[in-house]
Amino acid sequence: MRATGVEQVHLFSGGLVYTARNRTEALAWSEITTVWRTSIDVHTVTGRLARRERNLTLEKDAVAPISLTERFAGIESITRSVYRGVTPIQLDRARERLAAGQPVIFPLPIDGDLVVDGQAVTWGKTRIPIAEIRAVEIENGSLVIEGQRTLKVYASWIRNLPVLLSLLGVQPRDAPY
Repeated sequence: MRATGVEQVHLFSGGLVYTARNRTEALAWSEITTVWRTSIDVHTVTGRLARRERNLTLEKDAVAPISLTERFAGIESITRSVYRGVTPIQLDRARERLAAGQPVIFPLPIDGDLVVDGQAVTWGKTRIPIAEIRAVEIENGSLVIEGQRTLKVYASWIRNLPVLLSLLGVQPRDAPY
């Protein structure tokens, strides 16, 4: 298997082992703080879409991100395994924060963070009380949360997306995001 900076990945029930730059590292599911999928469109000189590349990025506190591209053989299977291993742990941590009266913060690259505080979901000036949420969907690559107002953000910007969906009462699907 090949990926940017990563030559091999081996999955185990409690985590993964990867080799990058002639170093082999073990990473337990509980050590992974952030998981997210990005999609990059590669265009020809004339502007036609040549291909869409999906990447999986994992982060551990104070360690450089681990990025796997879809050029890895079996990337979809790896992605599902990572989400299945990491999401329950992250979701427990998020619920503990909410139970302690602390918000769960989902950093975004622009316009501030997406915040769930147990009462509402907020991004920038848009605040939707959880009790008023009518629908949560992923449409054309965007997460759309509808209530009295509508909040729309690119899904690929949201790290730990399955955790956010679960906190909003949506059962995350088994397929990678």
